[in-house]
Amino acid sequence: MRRLPAIAARFPNLDLRQEVENVPVPQALAVLLDDLIKAAVAEDGRVAANAAALLTDDGNTKHPAVREWKDLIDFFVKWAHLHDAQSDVQLIPSDDDLRQRIELAEALMDGIRAEFFDSLHAIEDLLAEANQLKDGGEQDG
Repeated sequence: MRRLPAIAARFPNLDLRQEVENVPVPQALAVLLDDLIKAAVAEDGRVAANAAALLTDDGNTKHPAVREWKDLIDFFVKWAHLHDAQSDVQLIPSDDDLRQRIELAEALMDGIRAEFFDSLHAIEDLLAEANQLKDGGEQDG
């Protein structure tokens, strides 16, 4: 991405907004565009894999919860960056819409929270026993 200005400077007459179906570009720019596309695809895959690891038992990136999570992320990022494009006041989400989306995010995370706290409860006795004080005041374990 950082190389784009230097490449653009090398080809000052390049018009990428021509009103034609195919715009010829210098090979250096084509290679850079290919790298950017591959990076975007890899990033999307990484984000989906992370969401799947968080939301599913099997890391399935095709799980409906992963798609819902991505839609939620896209929604909140869009409305957190109003400076990117002028927004019609009529399109701004209502408080009810925001509340519903926040509740959906919480519902998607409930399974993870429940599993975490179930696991924590399963080891609390072990932790308590390991941290018990011996007769002389030392910790046992």
